[in-house]
Amino acid sequence: LTEPGKPEITVESNPDDITVSPVIGQVKITQHAIDRYIQRTGVSSASRAWRSVLQLVKSDRLHDAQLPPDVELKKKQKHQENARIMNATNNWQLVFTPSDESSNEPWVLVTVYQRPGSSLAA
Repeated sequence: LTEPGKPEITVESNPDDITVSPVIGQVKITQHAIDRYIQRTGVSSASRAWRSVLQLVKSDRLHDAQLPPDVELKKKQKHQENARIMNATNNWQLVFTPSDESSNEPWVLVTVYQRPGSSLAA
């Protein structure tokens, strides 16, 4: 993630690293998801952002978002038809896509954002 006047923050992870969510199973977390978390919270520590996103993914309170049909359609058009949009704690919403169209595992966390009207505290 780069912004004018701010140093670039990157998180090194092994592409083979997979975490397990008690709700959806195996998950790979993308650099993009970490970058969006950093951007949306202002967290300056990449390792703290990584740990926070891991907590969201590993939460047993993760659940499928109930979205209006038009919103769900837009999100699936943007990310993927088989995308899974899920709500997590602190008003975070996570978007997962299957890593392989023929299989649902492992899922890939492609982005995170906060639902409208929520605070940035995470």
